[in-house]
Amino acid sequence: MDTKIFGYDWDDIRKAQQGDMSGLRRRVSMAPSDDWTAADQEALDRFKTVEALEAAGFFGVADRARRQGKAN
Repeated sequence: MDTKIFGYDWDDIRKAQQGDMSGLRRRVSMAPSDDWTAADQEALDRFKTVEALEAAGFFGVADRARRQGKAN
């Protein structure tokens, strides 16, 4: 099986989990975006509350609304 995750082989990922970073060429991270966009505002205007955003599956928008102090 030639499955990769973020472009890395599973063996390299397993080694990195044990401290051997030789197989990884770059660090993998998924930092959340704090940029509040027009689309985020439209979603908040449409759903009105952070809870409604989450119920509709807009978890990223809900998280950003909380971090930006836009949560009601």
